[in-house]
Amino acid sequence: RTHRLLAAKAASGKTFDQIADEVGLTNTYTAQLLLGQAKLSAATAPKLKLSLPEISDEDIKAMVETFPMRRFDPAILQEPN
Repeated sequence: RTHRLLAAKAASGKTFDQIADEVGLTNTYTAQLLLGQAKLSAATAPKLKLSLPEISDEDIKAMVETFPMRRFDPAILQEPN
């Protein structure tokens, strides 16, 4: 899905800033949405579809209903000593 979302962004010619302004989110959160790292709210879904009409309804639905996969890696936080 991430490839399709980024392809829709590329086809639009818009930057993350432009999409964020149209959707009413920060550019960081908008990037996280398109990279599958954040959940899309049902209230924001129609705005994103207007901003990036090439995103399929199925992808919009999945972005609203599916929680992003996140995990914790304790090795990242360990001291090098």
